Amino acid sequence: MTTFARFLTPATLGERLLHINEGLRSSKGEPGRIEARHSACCRGFRPTNLPTHLVKKQPPARASVPPAPAPSPAERTSGEITFVSRRHLRFGWLALLVFLVLGAVLEALHAFKVPAYLNVTNSTRRLMWSLAHAHGTLLALVNLAFAASLSLMPDWKAHWRDIASVGLIGASLLLPTGFFLGGMTVHGGDPGVGILLVPLGAALLFGSVLLAGLAANSASTGGSQKGSVRKQKDLPQ
Repeated sequence: MTTFARFLTPATLGERLLHINEGLRSSKGEPGRIEARHSACCRGFRPTNLPTHLVKKQPPARASVPPAPAPSPAERTSGEITFVSRRHLRFGWLALLVFLVLGAVLEALHAFKVPAYLNVTNSTRRLMWSLAHAHGTLLALVNLAFAASLSLMPDWKAHWRDIASVGLIGASLLLPTGFFLGGMTVHGGDPGVGILLVPLGAALLFGSVLLAGLAANSASTGGSQKGSVRKQKDLPQ
């Protein structure tokens, strides 16, 4: 009991606490074992040391792509003209091929003296098919000329240009088809009912040529006015 009471005296208790504190710290002022172990543990902990399934992967940053600028009116008009020109180029060359083949077939019928083509009673058929070949070939060339001239008329309004384009293609189909069908069945020297397509095709052709002529006239007038203004600006003051 006396020994336990001596251990609890303030002097003895203070010496014990001082001894424990000195044991935790080294004589050179280094941290004690417990503090050093705690520091080592803290230094060793990094988020990268975690297992891969616990580490949240950050998605790669996406580069901001600026929106494409809207095309200018001049670029839009140029694109529309290019589209219509290519359409007539394709149609014109294809139609020219078709009617050249038709011309070769008609020459073959004439060379082999085919009665259904050369008999006197079939003269109407021979005339109708010759007109179909001639009109088809001519309108194919007109389509090619239309495609080549569009770039020279950039101020032509789009809706009038589209009307003329559709009308020209329609005429190129209706006129030769009407002549050819009119020669398929002949009634007493008169062509068949297919000839009724010819007036409709002729009206479409007339309208398309009129619109193209007016556009070409306005384009040439506008170009001459711009040229005169440019020459006046170039003159010395």
